[in-house]
Amino acid sequence: MNKFFISLVMLTISSVISAKDILSLDSCKRMAVKNNLAVKQADNQVVSSQEAMKQAYTSFFPTVKATGMYYKPSSPLLDFEYGGERVIDGKYGYTAGVEASLPIYSGGQLTNSYKLSKVGVEVSQLERQKLLRDVDIQVEGYFWQIVMLQEKIKTVDSADTLLADLHKTVENAVKNGLKNRNDLLKVELRIDENESNRLQLENRLKVSKQLLAQYIGRSDADFDVTSEINVSNLHHDLVSLRQNHDMAVGHIAEYRLLQKNVDAGKLEVDLERGKYLPTIGLGTGYEYEKFFGKAGGGAALYATVSIPISDWWGGSHAIKSKKKELENAQYELENSKQKLLIQIDKLWYDVEEAYKILSIAQKSIIQAEENLRINRNTYRFGTTTMTELLDAELLCRQVHDNYSEAYSKLHTKIIEYKLMISD
Repeated sequence: MNKFFISLVMLTISSVISAKDILSLDSCKRMAVKNNLAVKQADNQVVSSQEAMKQAYTSFFPTVKATGMYYKPSSPLLDFEYGGERVIDGKYGYTAGVEASLPIYSGGQLTNSYKLSKVGVEVSQLERQKLLRDVDIQVEGYFWQIVMLQEKIKTVDSADTLLADLHKTVENAVKNGLKNRNDLLKVELRIDENESNRLQLENRLKVSKQLLAQYIGRSDADFDVTSEINVSNLHHDLVSLRQNHDMAVGHIAEYRLLQKNVDAGKLEVDLERGKYLPTIGLGTGYEYEKFFGKAGGGAALYATVSIPISDWWGGSHAIKSKKKELENAQYELENSKQKLLIQIDKLWYDVEEAYKILSIAQKSIIQAEENLRINRNTYRFGTTTMTELLDAELLCRQVHDNYSEAYSKLHTKIIEYKLMISD
């Protein structure tokens, strides 16, 4: 009973130790977003731009300030004799006051500055959105690379099973004098070659897992990914995936960022023009003072008008310069639209190409497996050489590998297209 209990405990411990985390594609993306330092920087930039917008909004509030002064000189300010008496005064004094001013008109500078700060918030949000897209694409690339390598290792496993069975068959045939020993040596060489291929794939898989682990902020690469190759609904998914590219351009982060550059350019022209317009303000204040033993105070209401006459000489040139910068931003926007359309079209062509290659690979698997089956049967009857049989086995393995690569590439291209048009 004790031995059984100990064995059960050891088995349980062994299972726990050997258990690996299973990561899905979505969980990898969540971890990447959570741990990516560039994303954290983008988050901070969004908050920073929002605070800058709030600060710009406070420019509409009245400016209030309080002033005060107390003095006590080393000697009285007044010290003289009058009528036989000594007069001493001004030993100390103080003033205190409060003032409030409000801009009534500033040539649109306050309003345009606030609008420009709002554009800054939108730009930071779009930059973050673009970064998240890049993170998604990078994770997809690492993830599907791992899936592909795992599938290739499965193909090696299948080849191992086939070669082991073939080795047993040929070995018995050699013992009975039915086959040449050279055939057995060829099988053994292929088994060694297959094992070497496995080692290479396993090393590539380790490196790919390490790259993914580093990118998503995981401290170790002791995990597996959950994804099985499934093409049952792939064609239907692709049909619904295709979008109107002319309309999609307007949703792309890069294009919207350039639109914000144009918006900012318009506001900067208005801001520059506002510098040379009059400014009007209202103010009020109250001051209390005590000097020479007398105390008093008073309130005042005032208006200010400022006209930057001397700035007019160079103002027109500065405005023209800003207008040219705006034109360049508009040209860049239009040029970008054409480039993005080409880019979206190419991404879709890549998706279509990858799907066609996958379809061909899927068909090739059926053909290669049938070819292998025929060669195995004909080898038994001596009408096929061992070299031809092993060539058929190698071709079958290569076709399976091509299928795995095509599937991985297709999913990578699909996500690149989806993320581009769905921003």
